[in-house]
Amino acid sequence: MKEKYAITIGRDFGSGGLEIAEKVAERLNIEYYNKDLVELVSDLNGIDPSIVNAMDEKLPGLFASDEEEEISLNIYENQAVVMQNVSNHGSAIFLGRCADAQLQDNENVLSIFVTAPLDFRAKRIKEEFHFPTLEAAKKKINKVDRDRRRYYEHYSGRKWGDINMKDFIINSESMGIDGAVELIVSEVYRRWGK
Repeated sequence: MKEKYAITIGRDFGSGGLEIAEKVAERLNIEYYNKDLVELVSDLNGIDPSIVNAMDEKLPGLFASDEEEEISLNIYENQAVVMQNVSNHGSAIFLGRCADAQLQDNENVLSIFVTAPLDFRAKRIKEEFHFPTLEAAKKKINKVDRDRRRYYEHYSGRKWGDINMKDFIINSESMGIDGAVELIVSEVYRRWGK
């Protein structure tokens, strides 16, 4: 494969987007960025990693100080710098963090959103995080999705999960994790060769 490319994966919490991204990166032998962006942004900006991690994919609260607002914007802008630098040097997968908007002007970007019905996601989250009930898992899903939606829409100016801004919307319940991986890898090969 000669060309550099980026794959951006947005996801509903519990849909398997993380697992899909990891498996695609392994299959294509490319870099994968998720929480490690926190460290890169911390290093770039000199902000304590615990602060960046606490604000990761979340907007400051309604009564946030000007300093918290500034830090949040700084994190978002530095994520853009890191993603652009990584994309300029090779192929990579970026999970969440408005990557599709951050890289919208780049050539060779495949933009994907992974979703699944709430009941399916609740079962996955209940098992993975050992929630006592499906209702508790659903409550966690709703909070995480709400935080991600607010963050994404605030900074990107786009609607969360908008099908018009994505190359693929994948339902991980019907397609399965491995089916989603196969679809993405096949599309990368179709677009950019092996």
